Amino acid sequence: MSNHKIEIKGFPVYQNGQDFIIGTAKIQDLLKYTMFTERLVVDFDDNGKPVYSETIQRHVETSRANQIADFLINDETATFPTNIVLGIPLSAIDSQIFDNNTVTISFKKEIIEGISKAKRGEDSYDIYVTIIDGQHRIRGIELALERLSKNPDNAETDGISYNEKLNRLLNMDIVISCFMDKSLEYQAMIFSTINRTQKRVSQDLVYSLFGLTENDSPYKTALEVCLALNGHPKSPFYNRIKLYGNDYDGTFIPPLSQSTMIKRIVSFISVSSKEAENDRFRKRKELKGYSGTKKLPFREIYATDDDSSIIRLFVLLFFINTTLFFITLEV
Repeated sequence: MSNHKIEIKGFPVYQNGQDFIIGTAKIQDLLKYTMFTERLVVDFDDNGKPVYSETIQRHVETSRANQIADFLINDETATFPTNIVLGIPLSAIDSQIFDNNTVTISFKKEIIEGISKAKRGEDSYDIYVTIIDGQHRIRGIELALERLSKNPDNAETDGISYNEKLNRLLNMDIVISCFMDKSLEYQAMIFSTINRTQKRVSQDLVYSLFGLTENDSPYKTALEVCLALNGHPKSPFYNRIKLYGNDYDGTFIPPLSQSTMIKRIVSFISVSSKEAENDRFRKRKELKGYSGTKKLPFREIYATDDDSSIIRLFVLLFFINTTLFFITLEV
């Protein structure tokens, strides 16, 4: 294979008269033929070149993309089990070879050159392979690579250098689904169907899963505090927290959700939900000496590994606030 050729190898899939290809690609190869862009390809001209919308742009939430980048950099077990969905026009394909139920697609030289021009900051470039679904993940990957590339000699508390993390990320396999030469309307239908039918994962389930890992984190502590508050007969929250996985017969449903309690406890440890994600990968003692303006009554206690005091202080704060509430009513 010549140097400019990048290939996708996968399996053809047929569903309800439609076909697509499922395969894998290493991130370093994937980003040679596609990338995050706000430009929307609406058609291809007579020469097979992309025509872009002058009025519509595909934006991503920067905070969400940064959360994905944090996840990739900080979590050494980070994975993307769900697929990136790509739209590939025939004008981008150099060859397509079927052999024993597999297919190999090679891209034309100009497809790779277009991505290279964009990364160099040139004004004139074309992106042929569109991301139908997975814009945030691709942008998060790009941000993670940018951060790791700027400081290759840095090392996190896990002792792994940024350079090693960069190499790991570049060689990570991503699952991809490729739709060949589909119209813009069909691509929009795929995107709409994927995002409309996905069921939002229960936050109670997410927080419960933290209790199944041995890794220390504010979320794991918050879950343990939540279970203790719900389980102790003298606790004001005794049997008043609806725990994920428990059965309730309908005669009495606890008024507080597990996720609400955990979010509140974590908010007393970490500066924000984003920082709470990052705090998962920090040792407790690294949270000492907080000097910000937000009040975090549990942070120093968590940092000194004294979770039982968090339980006592939480109950105390509850009683103080309840007392103040009734005093206000009487005034």
